[in-house]
Amino acid sequence: MMRHILIYGSGGFAREVAWLIEQNAAAGQKIVAVAFVDDNVAVQGGVLNELPIISFEVACQQYPFAQFVIAIGSAAVRKKLLEKIEQASFTCTSLIQCRVEYSRYLKIDTGTIICAGSILTTNITLARHVHINLDCTIGHDVVMQDFVTLAPGVHVSGWV
Repeated sequence: MMRHILIYGSGGFAREVAWLIEQNAAAGQKIVAVAFVDDNVAVQGGVLNELPIISFEVACQQYPFAQFVIAIGSAAVRKKLLEKIEQASFTCTSLIQCRVEYSRYLKIDTGTIICAGSILTTNITLARHVHINLDCTIGHDVVMQDFVTLAPGVHVSGWV
């Protein structure tokens, strides 16, 4: 069954998440980004990298079985959007770019996004809606709480 993904946001990170989804689909995953969702009425109705930009209301009407990823850097904004998504009875999903290297001892919660080039070793716990950007490394026994964001190229040693 094909997974339909709504990307909340239409900024730089959202475009990178759309690319992540494209890469995973090219690698054989049954996944497709169907639209960017943005609350800014000035961009709604537009097209960005071949995907429509739609309102939350339109997303809920047109894609009742889709899952969301929140591709916005601000932890506070992600928290507010998560509440909105859950109140509308939608769910979020996690995404791991197909070439990410990670241990089978990785615990990952809902909404987490792990971008290309990242390496996660062993016994790592990632809570809800963690963003690990391009080319990050995370060592053994790291615990990241809800809504943590790592900028590109961040290296986190063990036991952090």
